[in-house]
Amino acid sequence: RLVGSEMCIRDRIYEKIAEKSMTAQEETARHQDKTYKTSVDVNGVNVSISDIYCDGYIVYYTAVLKTDNELLNQADFISSGKGSDIVTVNGKEPGGVRMSFEKASDGTFVKSGEIDLMDIGQNTDSFSDKDTLEVECSMENLTGYKDDEWDKNGDYKSTGTVDGEWKLSFPVTVDRSSNITYQVNKEDHGVKVCDVAVSYTHLRAHETDSYL
Repeated sequence: RLVGSEMCIRDRIYEKIAEKSMTAQEETARHQDKTYKTSVDVNGVNVSISDIYCDGYIVYYTAVLKTDNELLNQADFISSGKGSDIVTVNGKEPGGVRMSFEKASDGTFVKSGEIDLMDIGQNTDSFSDKDTLEVECSMENLTGYKDDEWDKNGDYKSTGTVDGEWKLSFPVTVDRSSNITYQVNKEDHGVKVCDVAVSYTHLRAHETDSYL
């Protein structure tokens, strides 16, 4: 889980993303020839996709969890069962750590998801503006936890679990309109920086190793 300054940085990033993102309804409306599941109800727990954005390098999405389950609603955050939180982009699963649903001020739980397209072995330069990526998410057995209470093993104290499987899917349209690439072509200690790509949310350098 993110804490302190990490959460502040993440929040500022997602404020910027919100200015460019589309809602799940807007995105799926572009693809009426296909069927997507952007909202799923299982055993009294609803999980839905709200905002979606991709700058050609990273897929950002926001998922919202709502429930009347008293045990889950006592939690500060909710996580799926170990190893069951699976995300794929165009059928490929990236690495990395999956985020939990964090309790929001309105009583819902919100997850801010990020998928680095390089983690699926994809050359991000191959994505053009307006390309469509297919994202699928699945999770099982949602458990609530307190973030300031611990059990006898030193783990976060659980408030309860709802069993089930939640499967969602949505498209995301690549938007490279705000990306700028600066040519650098400078070498130092055998590493050459060819160019630097600046997107709406981050900076990425393209490098080559002259020793290889």
